[in-house]
Amino acid sequence: MSKVNNFGVLLASSFLVSACSTADFAAEDAVARGIEIANGIFDETITEMNPEDLPEGVAVLNGAMALVTESSLPGPLAAAVEQDVAVGDLTLTANFDASTIVGEATDFGLYNIVFDDEALTLTSMELDHLFDGSLDVDGDIAGSGFLADLTGTLEDNTGVDQGTYDVDALMTGAFFDDDGSLLAAGFVEGGVIATPILGDFDEGPDGLFGAFYAEEGGNLN
Repeated sequence: MSKVNNFGVLLASSFLVSACSTADFAAEDAVARGIEIANGIFDETITEMNPEDLPEGVAVLNGAMALVTESSLPGPLAAAVEQDVAVGDLTLTANFDASTIVGEATDFGLYNIVFDDEALTLTSMELDHLFDGSLDVDGDIAGSGFLADLTGTLEDNTGVDQGTYDVDALMTGAFFDDDGSLLAAGFVEGGVIATPILGDFDEGPDGLFGAFYAEEGGNLN
């Protein structure tokens, strides 16, 4: 499976899992919204903004981030994709006057997701466990895009022996016009160093990539 296809899985997963854990509005409405956004970016009904059309001042955007390790990716599949995905809440503060973007990704959980890659629908989702810790976002806006460092440590919250995961990655994103509302979305790519306690998975450095979105008026848990 290509990283382009995985972007569809990760972006839609981040929408859908976040929506299902949100109490602010009906889950079915949130799922429909997530599918609409993921499809909209691909078919260009949601379009990247021109730099001159970006707002002035500060915008606070809320959404979700989904991450996978490179070693955990499945091989090519026809349609259904089963994947362990770490999903967390994302808050971004974009200062367009200072050309900076900062934020935090928090409240991560590890979900086993079965996803129809062709229909862009979530077949099933099961929470494995939660993580303690958070990831910090620190970057710069250039034109209608931005680059930001994503760093921090997550720790298994299993109530037993715990592993830690030191993340050092880069967020590459852009600002989109979603029917007049500001939307940020993009990729995450970098590395993670795992220090497992139980030895159920490989210890040491691994590739990390994923996707994220955040929008004005987005939802947090």
